[in-house]
Amino acid sequence: MPFSSGNYEFTNLNHTNEAYRDKAVRIIDLLRKHGTIRDYVGGRPVRITLHVRTTETPADVIDHGDAGVDINLASYYFEKYDIGYIMGMLSHEIGLHPLASRDTSIPDEENMIAEMPLAVPGLTHLAQPRMMSTEGAGQADHIMAAFPSSTRHRIYRDIVLEMARILEQDVQAGEEGAKAKDVTDLIDTYLMDLASIALTNDHRTNAAKEPSYTAKVYNAYKQLFLAQVQSTGATSLQVLMPSDKSMFGVMNDFRRIATYVAIGNNGDSIQRVGSA
Repeated sequence: MPFSSGNYEFTNLNHTNEAYRDKAVRIIDLLRKHGTIRDYVGGRPVRITLHVRTTETPADVIDHGDAGVDINLASYYFEKYDIGYIMGMLSHEIGLHPLASRDTSIPDEENMIAEMPLAVPGLTHLAQPRMMSTEGAGQADHIMAAFPSSTRHRIYRDIVLEMARILEQDVQAGEEGAKAKDVTDLIDTYLMDLASIALTNDHRTNAAKEPSYTAKVYNAYKQLFLAQVQSTGATSLQVLMPSDKSMFGVMNDFRRIATYVAIGNNGDSIQRVGSA
């Protein structure tokens, strides 16, 4: 039995669990409040399905046109990560992929720089500066999103910035369950996403092998994001920015997700057949 709110539904949520139900309500509420995502969705159905996943990506989004949007989300990510991390993941999957791809200027722009070596932010000072390229990349659109001058990067960044503002406004309004840390976690997710893409040419588990460089790239993207925050007048977000990342912070991030995948990854948030 789906758990529905308007045109949004969790198709297989164990909604007898109050904590999972409250988190699902919060996710739907935030997606609905986000103007850019709301315009993208329109009145189409959005179906969120939880899956037990291990090595697969924690989330993916499939746009079926008029038939709606399917969001697949790893149950461990839904259960164990706080709302800021979840909204960071969904901002990537919705904003970087189907939403950004609707921009008609993107194909020509991305074809022009396809397979070109692009400098990795934060590592241009090296004797042999690190480069990223769509050639040999995990996903070409990830590389484009990590390239600071691209349209896809701008769209992704602005979606995250809008989500950060919504999370902050909810804290100020006393929204139940809203925490200032949600904003920090959202931005941290975004910065780690970009850093791990850029450093590894989107073979992201390799970022764990170079935590010092990953941290440098993270901090370079942080400065770019902070400049955008300042230029848009969203100065109240500055105090909620994550601190600079150290190599130990990177190691802890990878250790945490490995632990979450390995321990207690049983799909507790997934409704059992016959338990509606």
